[in-house]
Amino acid sequence: MGSLPLTTMAAQLAGGLAFFLFGLELMTQGLRSLAGGGLKTALARLTSSRLRAVLAGALATAALQSSSITTVLIVGFVSAGLVTLPQAIGMVMGANIGSTVTAQIIAFKITALALPAAALGFFARLLARRDWQRMTGDVLLGLGLMFTGLDLMGLATQPLRGYPPFLDALQHMTHPLWGIAMGAVFTAIIQSSAATTGIVIVLGSQNLLPLESAIALILGANIGTCATAALASVGKPVDARRVALAHILFNLIGAAVALPCIGLLADAVRSFGTGLPRQIANAHTLFNVATTCLLLGFAGPLAAFCRRLLPDPSAGASDPGAPRHLDSSALEVPSAALDQLQLETLRLGHLVLDYIESAPPVLLQGETRELDRLAAGDDPIDRLHAAILAYHSRLGKAALTAQEATRQRGLLAAATYLENAADAVSVNLAALARERLHHRAPVAAFAGPELEAVFTTATTSLRLALDAIEHRDPLRANEVLGFKAAIRTQCDAARQDLLTRIHADNEAEILAYRLLSDGLEHLKQIAYFSRRLARLAS
Repeated sequence: MGSLPLTTMAAQLAGGLAFFLFGLELMTQGLRSLAGGGLKTALARLTSSRLRAVLAGALATAALQSSSITTVLIVGFVSAGLVTLPQAIGMVMGANIGSTVTAQIIAFKITALALPAAALGFFARLLARRDWQRMTGDVLLGLGLMFTGLDLMGLATQPLRGYPPFLDALQHMTHPLWGIAMGAVFTAIIQSSAATTGIVIVLGSQNLLPLESAIALILGANIGTCATAALASVGKPVDARRVALAHILFNLIGAAVALPCIGLLADAVRSFGTGLPRQIANAHTLFNVATTCLLLGFAGPLAAFCRRLLPDPSAGASDPGAPRHLDSSALEVPSAALDQLQLETLRLGHLVLDYIESAPPVLLQGETRELDRLAAGDDPIDRLHAAILAYHSRLGKAALTAQEATRQRGLLAAATYLENAADAVSVNLAALARERLHHRAPVAAFAGPELEAVFTTATTSLRLALDAIEHRDPLRANEVLGFKAAIRTQCDAARQDLLTRIHADNEAEILAYRLLSDGLEHLKQIAYFSRRLARLAS
C-alpha cells in the first residue's frame, strides 16, 4: 500500500472523537439529571457494609456513566459523615466496576441505530414539555452521537490495516509497559478513560490490536484517569483529596498486580468466545472486578494511609473563615452541591453561635482593646459568608429542578440570617458597648439574672434552629418558634427589674438603663433570626 492520506485520517479521527466525547457528555448530563437526586438518596442507604458500598458505587457509575460524578457524591457523603472513608473507598472501587459499562455498551455493534437514536433524542429535546422528557432526549441524542463518533473513528482507522509501517510499529510494541504508558498519557490528555476504551475497541474491531495490547492500553487508561482525579482534587477539601488519593492508589496497585497477569487475563476472556471488541470490554470488566475483590479487604489500611498522608487541617490551626466543604466539582451535581452548601452553612452557624456566646463579658465590661478584638472576631464570619454567597452564585447558573431551587433559596436565606445575627453583636451591641465605655455607664452593675435569661433564650433558640436545619427536624423548629412569647416576656421582666433598681436622679444609671434596654432589643433580633432559620426546617 502507498502513502496514507494522513490529514484526512487525522481529521476524521479527531471529528469522530469529538462526536464521541460530546455524545458521552450529553448522555451523562441527561442521566445525571434523571437519576441524580434520587440516586444520591439511595446511595446513602446502601453503604452499611463495604460490599454494599462497592455495589452502590458500581450502580451509581453505571447509571450516571461518570465515575467522576460518583466521586463527587462520595465526597459529599464523607463530608456529611454519612459514610466512613473505608466505605467511601469501597464505593470508589465499585465506581471502577461501573465505569466498564460504557465499554460493554460500545462493544455492541449498533451503529445502524445511531442516527435514529440521535434524531429521536433531538426531537424529544425540541418538543419536550417536561424536564424528564428533555433529559431523556439528551440521553438518546448523546447515545446516538457516541456511536456515530465510533463509526467515524472506525472508518478513519480502516486504511491502517494494510499500512506496513503501522503494522511494524505494533509488532515492535510487544512489552505491555509501552501500552500502559500510551494509554495513561492519552487518557490524561483527553481526560476521558471512556474515550480511550472506545478507541481501543475500534482498533480491535479493525483487527489492528491483539487482545494483550488492548488490555495494556486499558490498564493505562485506568491510571491516566487518575491524573484527572488528582488535578481536580487540588485545592479541594481534605475529604475530596483523600478520596482522590485512594482512587489513585487503588488504580496504581491494580495495574501493578495485573501487569504480569495480562496473558492469563487474555486467555480467560478468550475462553468466553465472542469477537475481539467484546473480549476487550470483558477484560476491562474482569480486571476491575478482580482488583476490587483483591483489595476490598485492605480498604481500612488504605484509608488510614490516606489520612496519614493527608491529615485534617482543621485539627490544627486553620483559618475559620476559609470554606472547608465547597467543592467546585460538586457543582456538576446540584444535589451534591446543595449538600455541601448545607454543611458550610451549618459551620457558619456554629461560628456565629460561638461568637455570640463569647460576647457578653466584653460587651458589659470590656475596654477598647477587647471591643476591637470582638469586632475582629466577626471577620471570619464575613469572609465565610462571602464564600458561601459566591458558591450560591455559581450554583445558580446550573439547571436546577424546582425542588433544588427551593432548597437553594432556603440555604441562601439561612446564611444571610446567620450573618445578620452576628452583625447584631459586632455592629449593634458593640456600638452600645463603646457608648457605655465612653460615658463610663455602670452597665455591668445592673445586668441581673433577668438579662442573662434573655441572652440564654436567644442563644438556645439559635442552637436549636441549627440542629433543626441539620437534622431536618420540624419538632425542634417548632420549639424555636415557641420561644417568641417567652423572650418577649423575659425582656419585659428584665426592663421592669432595671426600672426598680435605678435612681431617676442619677444620669449615669439612666444611661445604663437605656443601653441595656436597647441591648435587649438586639437580643430579641437574634432570636428573630433564629425563628427565621427554624421556619426553613419546619
